[in-house]
Amino acid sequence: MFKWYKRAYVCYAYLEDVPHAELVDCEMAGSAFRKAKWHRRGWTLQELIAPSNVKFFSQDWKEIGTRAQLALAISQETGIGLFCLLRVGFPRLSPLKKYSVAQRLSWASRRSTTRVEDQAYCLLGL
Repeated sequence: MFKWYKRAYVCYAYLEDVPHAELVDCEMAGSAFRKAKWHRRGWTLQELIAPSNVKFFSQDWKEIGTRAQLALAISQETGIGLFCLLRVGFPRLSPLKKYSVAQRLSWASRRSTTRVEDQAYCLLGL
C-alpha cells in the first residue's frame, strides 16, 4: 500500500470525528483536529507519510487544510519529525530513509490496530 500512496498525486483524509474548523483553530492544543482518531490508527501512518500531498477533510467533507499547512500540529501529536512531513518537493531535505528504524517504529507505537499483525503491516514501506 505504501507504493500506492507514494504514487498518488493526493491522498484525501476524512476525519469522521472532527467538525469543520478554521486552520488556525486546528493548530491549537486540545483541538478536535489534534484529537482525531485518524492520527492514532495504524493504517493511516502510510496515508500520512507516503503521498506527496495529503488533504484533510472534516466530518462534513469540508477541507481543513493540507499536511504541509498542519505539519507542526501533526508532528506534535504523532511524534513524526516535522521535516519528514514537509519533505514534499524537498527529497534531499529529509528523506524517509534518513530516519532510524527506532524512530519509524516509534511512529507506529503511538497507533492502534485491531490485529497485532496489522502493526507490522502498517510499517511496510517505511
